[in-house]
Amino acid sequence: MQEVTPTVPGTSAGEPSGRRQGPGGDRVDALGRCARLAAAAASAAEVLEAAWSALGPHDLVLLAPGLGAPLRRTADGLEPAVLEVAEALGPEPQQLDGLWWVAERWPSGGLLAAGSTQRPGPDDLAMLSAVGQVCGLALAGLRLRRTVEAAAAFGAARDRAAVLAALTGLLVPACGQWCAVHLLDASRARLELAAVAHADPAEQQALEAFLDGFPVSLAAAGTPVVPAPDALTVPLGALGSSFGSVTVCDPGRPLPPAVVELVEEVARHAAVALHHAAGIAASRSVAESLQRALLPGSLPELPGVEVAAHYAPGGSGARGDWYDAFELPGGRLGFAVGDTMGRGVAAAAAMGQARAALRGFALEGHGPAELLRRLDGVVSAFDEPSLTTCVYAVYDPVARRMTAACAGHLPPLLVDGDGGGYLDVEVGVPLGAGGMRPGAYADTVVTVHPGTTVLLFTDGLLRHFGGAAGADGRTGGQADGLVEGAEGARAAVLRAAGGAVDRPVAELVERVLREVPGGADAPDDVALVALRAAVAEPVDPAGARSLEIELPASLQAARIARARVLAALTGWGHGGSDDAGGPGGFEAVDAVVLLTDELVTNAVVHAQSPLRLQVRATGTYLRVSVTDESPRLPSPRGNGVEEGSQPLDAVPEGGRGLRLVDLLASRWGVEPLPVGKRIWFEVELHEPDPR
Repeated sequence: MQEVTPTVPGTSAGEPSGRRQGPGGDRVDALGRCARLAAAAASAAEVLEAAWSALGPHDLVLLAPGLGAPLRRTADGLEPAVLEVAEALGPEPQQLDGLWWVAERWPSGGLLAAGSTQRPGPDDLAMLSAVGQVCGLALAGLRLRRTVEAAAAFGAARDRAAVLAALTGLLVPACGQWCAVHLLDASRARLELAAVAHADPAEQQALEAFLDGFPVSLAAAGTPVVPAPDALTVPLGALGSSFGSVTVCDPGRPLPPAVVELVEEVARHAAVALHHAAGIAASRSVAESLQRALLPGSLPELPGVEVAAHYAPGGSGARGDWYDAFELPGGRLGFAVGDTMGRGVAAAAAMGQARAALRGFALEGHGPAELLRRLDGVVSAFDEPSLTTCVYAVYDPVARRMTAACAGHLPPLLVDGDGGGYLDVEVGVPLGAGGMRPGAYADTVVTVHPGTTVLLFTDGLLRHFGGAAGADGRTGGQADGLVEGAEGARAAVLRAAGGAVDRPVAELVERVLREVPGGADAPDDVALVALRAAVAEPVDPAGARSLEIELPASLQAARIARARVLAALTGWGHGGSDDAGGPGGFEAVDAVVLLTDELVTNAVVHAQSPLRLQVRATGTYLRVSVTDESPRLPSPRGNGVEEGSQPLDAVPEGGRGLRLVDLLASRWGVEPLPVGKRIWFEVELHEPDPR
């Protein structure tokens, strides 16, 4: 294409335009100033101001298709121009409303017109032509910038709604009075109206109603359709397949070439963005379905405790937030929340593995700290690095005690009628960061008073209230935001509780979540599990029996314990050859009596404090626990010995001690208490003899 050089009045075509030639030198300066201002213009209005700097004090009219409504510049400033008047102007001078008008038109369909009280002469026409060429180039640059902005807007849109909003916002009113977007429905059999925009909000609803029942056919990909001179329909498609169309209309006015070109370019970017958004939505749907499938299908129902939980994906899709709650032997409740690094299917799969391993270790009888130590080894062995934060707790509704341990996560929040606060726990490193060494995690034991609510939640709740913790439990220099978010979450829970300890825990969770945005506005996933300690004493399920006695710190304690336990089990219908087949080939009752003797004897020798013996029997298992006041803990199952703990082979009675417990019990464990500890074991039972 041949380059066109503007010719300025007062110069010849062969001379540099910057050289003054008598009285025309002022016009050269004016044109140079106009070119500088037009090159820096960011809108059509600024281009018109650039023209005014060279042509003022003439009235000017600018018609720039695709860049906004017509504008008029007078000595009083900018004002809207009448489109019909602007379109009637041409290169031949004509008199309208007392002014002589002449226009410089561009192939794009736009124009720059100047009006003055005197009929324009040759120099005026030449100056208008030169300024018009400068402004035409500037407007072409603005249209190119508009397409670049469209690409950026579509690139930032992560879902279909955002893409459609960007598309309609770019086209109306810049390219027409209204536009409509049709996309294939789920069956891909017909087009349905997906978005409508009208320059007049009052006409929006009527236009939607009309278009919703108007049949639209899908044109071949890349083939725009002109249903009328004032409308254009451009197909939307990607990878050779059409999936929709966008229609732009400016009723009663043919669409200029610049508008047609801009609509086609914007539609191409929009089609790619819609295709990408559809892929993201499909991947998000798979990840969310997988994540929900890996979460508990139901919550446990236990005497003395009320449980509620909630999970919701964030606006950017499922990440790795999860929760779990399950019944443990002895009528206890195990519950946890965690946050696995990443998003999508990979994060959901890693979350599922971590949750399954946690429940498995819990059912083996490991306490929270030991469980997290083992779980760290599992997470560290994942094929892909996947740091996970987690808080796990065990609640005993009979003893009203909770034991908790934390791996890079927020501690439990306890709320009662007097207020609430976070449990003071020792926070270990996130899982997967190498915390398998002994002592990496610590148990914290607290008494949960009647009516108290315990909440565990992920940092998605904090983000809404100002926090910005990552999957590693840290904020990367945003510690103030984390503190603010934690305090905001605490305040929200207190508002939801309203000081009422008898409000159902599910209602409390629902009230908290009302303050957190959902759907596309959610900043992050939210996983939450809450328990409420019953105000009344827990009632054992039908058929459960229990025994509780205080024992002296003397050698008589073992004899008393054996006699009382044997009498209780016999009275409950357990014993005899029909009860044979217990662990290790022992009859279940024999095993229970023997192991009770071992635990009581060890407690008398090592704790040298008063003891409490508790026995609980259901139709399926017997649970025995011995509580003493010594803080020294034996190491469970011989897997490492923590400082201050007792190894399994360092017990009296010929080296038997807890080795017998490990051999004969179905499961066993040690629970640290605010004062002392509790050692317990369970033995599976056959149904008692009904005779």
